[in-house]
Amino acid sequence: MNMYDETHRLCFLPLTRYGGTLVLDEDSPLVLPGHSTDKDFINDIKKAVETGYKALCLINHFPCAMARKYNIHPLRVVDSLMHAKKRIKEKEGVSGITVACFLQITDGERRRIARVPFSNFLSWREKKGYQNVPLKEEGFYQQQIAW
Repeated sequence: MNMYDETHRLCFLPLTRYGGTLVLDEDSPLVLPGHSTDKDFINDIKKAVETGYKALCLINHFPCAMARKYNIHPLRVVDSLMHAKKRIKEKEGVSGITVACFLQITDGERRRIARVPFSNFLSWREKKGYQNVPLKEEGFYQQQIAW
């Protein structure tokens, strides 16, 4: 199954920012003080909807180089997809759009795209006890993940 099958063959607009949806997290270290990266990203999404797009594809790299640089916990990379979807639809009031979440997973030379269903991820996270994953966890990448 691929992302086109999952989204009923809608035409998707892939909007990207360096750091992916991590820029939409509250207190994200990727948004520099005085900058409006997150608001600019939301504004781009709103403009796309105004011009007629009905579907948005959010994609984060996994592993994510920006997360590694800023010591952001790997689960936050996935969690930020869910937060972004919720922010777009609820907080920012963008309606009438399908927001699908994907991870571009890199494993050595292999690369693949995996859909991350919103409700499935939230229930998995709750079952496993990962509801309160910190945004930053100093030294996590260096200690836990072999690159």
